[in-house]
Amino acid sequence: MLLTTHPLITVLMPVYNGGAFLRLAIESIQRQTYQNYEFLIVDDGSTEQKTIEILRSFHDPRIVIYQNKKNIGLTNSLIKGIELSRGAFIARFDADDIALPHRLEKQVAYFLDHPEIGLLGSACFYIDGSGRFLGRQNVPESDLEIRWHSLFANPFIHSSVMIRRSVLVNGNFNYDPECKTAQDYDFWVRLLPTVRASNLPQALIYYRIHDASISSVLSEEQVDTHLRVAFNGLKQTFPTLDLDKGLLQSLILEVANIRNLQSRKYWRTDLAILYLELWDIFKIEHLHNNSISRLQKKIVYEVATMILYPPITRGVLKVLLRITRIDVTWPLFFIKSVPGSILGRVRTVFFRNRKS
Repeated sequence: MLLTTHPLITVLMPVYNGGAFLRLAIESIQRQTYQNYEFLIVDDGSTEQKTIEILRSFHDPRIVIYQNKKNIGLTNSLIKGIELSRGAFIARFDADDIALPHRLEKQVAYFLDHPEIGLLGSACFYIDGSGRFLGRQNVPESDLEIRWHSLFANPFIHSSVMIRRSVLVNGNFNYDPECKTAQDYDFWVRLLPTVRASNLPQALIYYRIHDASISSVLSEEQVDTHLRVAFNGLKQTFPTLDLDKGLLQSLILEVANIRNLQSRKYWRTDLAILYLELWDIFKIEHLHNNSISRLQKKIVYEVATMILYPPITRGVLKVLLRITRIDVTWPLFFIKSVPGSILGRVRTVFFRNRKS
C-alpha cells in the first residue's frame, strides 16, 4: 500500500471505547476509491480492550494513531486532531459511521472544481446498530441555503464534512473547547462569515443511530448550546431587530425539529409569521443570488408544513394567504410531498441528535 509523505486529505476520526463499530468504520476508509490520504485516529484514552485490539490490528501505513494520555473529550480530541493534520483538506468522520467508497473522491473533485468553496458536506443515509437502513437525511445544498438554515439549525452532518485546511490556518479557527456538545454547529456558525460553503446532494456516508449515540430526548446541555449558537448567529445577521427572546427560542426549536422539548407558549402561526419576517429581511440582502428563488420556495413549503402539522392552531388562514402571495404554486407541491414531509419531521425528532 502506498504511503504518501504529502497526503492531500487528512481523515480525522476520534474514538473512545468504540469497539462495536470501529472495524467497519476503519475498513470503509481503507476502501475509498481516492487513496492519497492519511487516516488520523485520535484515541481518547480508550479503556475498552476491544477498541485497543482493533486499533492495534491495522498495519496500514496511512493510518496514524495518536493516543491521548487521558480522556479529554470529543471537542478537545478534535482540536488536537486538527493541530496534527497534514492534509490540504480535513475530512471529519465518526467511529460508528460508514463512508461510501467514493466519499473522498467526490468531495475532492468538487473542491478542485470549485476553488471558492472552503467547507463541504453531504447528505447521508441512516442505519441502525445492525446496519439496517432507516432513511435518508437531505441537507441544504447552496451557500445561501446553508447560511439561512444555520440561523436555526445545524446545516451539516458532522461526519460528512470536509474543510480546506487553509481556511482554518488563515483564520486561526478550531473547535471551541468550551463546547462539550453541539461543537460542530458552533464551529460552522463561526466559520461561515469567512468562507463559502456547499453540501453535495448525494449521500456519502451511512450515519449510524444506536443506543450509545442518541436518545429520543436531547440533553439539556445540548439544547442550551444549540440555542446559544443560534441566538448568536441571529443577532449577527439581524443586529437592529429587537426580538422577543421567548418567541425566537420557540422558533429555533420548531425549525430545528426539537419538538419534544418545546414548551407550547406560542401558536405555531406566530412562529411562522416571525420566520417570514426574518426571511423578508434576509432576502433583501441576497436579491441577486442565483439561489434565492429556490430557497424562497423551500421556505414557503416549510411554513406550510409548520402551520398545517397537527394540531392546527388559530391564525392559519392569515399565514396561508401570506405565503400564497409569495408563491401561488405552493399547494401543488405541498399536497404532493406532505406524506414524506410528515414522516421526515417525525424521523428527525428521533434521529437528528448529533453524536456529540
